Amino acid sequence: MFMKKAKTLILPAMLMLLFSLLAGCSSEPAKPIDIVITAKDMMFTPDRITVDKGSSIKLTFRNQEGVVNDLMMKGTDVMIQDVGPNQEKSTTFTADRAGTFTIMTSAPGMENMTADFIVKE
Repeated sequence: MFMKKAKTLILPAMLMLLFSLLAGCSSEPAKPIDIVITAKDMMFTPDRITVDKGSSIKLTFRNQEGVVNDLMMKGTDVMIQDVGPNQEKSTTFTADRAGTFTIMTSAPGMENMTADFIVKE
């Protein structure tokens, strides 16, 4: 009789443990960190961005210059092209390598516009 009661109590306890373990496991990806970088007056603002390695990033490029502009991150595949005056575009990526990456534009006359994107270990 004792064994029958023990079996009756063990099964529900094991199921509760299993469900609580599964509840802690989530298959949903981490929500991206929203970062907005603005081009205005021949400058990027902010001019320094720091994130942790492995972070999911949603990068929005807001162009407040009077010409079509773009943004690229040297040493990566991150690029946002053909952003018209007073428009914005976004891209999403994972910061998968530690280091300092230079954000720049290829717009004529704006070669000195840069910002640092720092990925910490």
